[in-house]
Amino acid sequence: GVGIGIALLKEFYFGGITSAHQLGNVLPVKVAGAIPNLPNAEVGESLADRVITEPMSAFSEAYRKLRASIDEELDDVQDSKVILVTSALAAEGKSTTALALARTYFAAGKSVLLIDGDLRNPSLHKFFNAAPENGLIDYLITQNKPKMADQDDAETAQADAQALTQFYVLDPLCNLGVIIGHKKPNVPTDAPLQSTAFVNMIKQARKSFDIVIIDTAPLLPVVDTRYIAPHVDAAVMCVRYGVPSQSEVRTACEQIIAASRGRAKTMAVLSCSETKTSTYGYDGYYGA
Repeated sequence: GVGIGIALLKEFYFGGITSAHQLGNVLPVKVAGAIPNLPNAEVGESLADRVITEPMSAFSEAYRKLRASIDEELDDVQDSKVILVTSALAAEGKSTTALALARTYFAAGKSVLLIDGDLRNPSLHKFFNAAPENGLIDYLITQNKPKMADQDDAETAQADAQALTQFYVLDPLCNLGVIIGHKKPNVPTDAPLQSTAFVNMIKQARKSFDIVIIDTAPLLPVVDTRYIAPHVDAAVMCVRYGVPSQSEVRTACEQIIAASRGRAKTMAVLSCSETKTSTYGYDGYYGA
């Protein structure tokens, strides 16, 4: 009896998540799939590159499934879609997922903007070997100022859009636009995310792009992502295979649902899944 009790506690409360089915039992949201682990990955390799370089692989297909799940959940959203990608803890694959998902949408013919919204530890620029001197936080600080008395709304929007372009880099693999991040010492990062400048930036992005994807900070260590959540249509929470405890995953999910006031379609994806895929199911089916 004690052994069974310990096993049940480990399965439903304390142990890490080791399958998409288990993740579905732990969370009250849709599980959008599992991203397979790549044991043959090289040190320092950007795994998100494989959705471009190996488009017929099981890894790439997993991101297309994630895209399809998001599209199904946002079927009633007629205009552009804003999607947040986060996780409970650091190093759960959220930045890789954000970039790979953006590239998958771009490959499907959508205009895409990817934003590095993790102001405390921005990392997307590393995927492109960029060394930014300025980033999103610099833009938000400079734009969060009263407009000139003789400047109308149209002029303000145009000026804001032009100012934002200096923080763009282009993805060298598929030419999508990326707003890079930049760590600024001794600046509270939650304040810029509560600013009018941030709200206006999202509004401008909705007008200019079909899909806007925001890579955000992990939920449990810092508060930043909870200020972004009210402005998105969907939230994807990455859960790394076997890493966060079930209580941590539940708490993070509760936070994102509460922060979005229940308006964002929240879903989860298991990253770095160790589950083996049958040959017929993917590689055999594609003839890879």
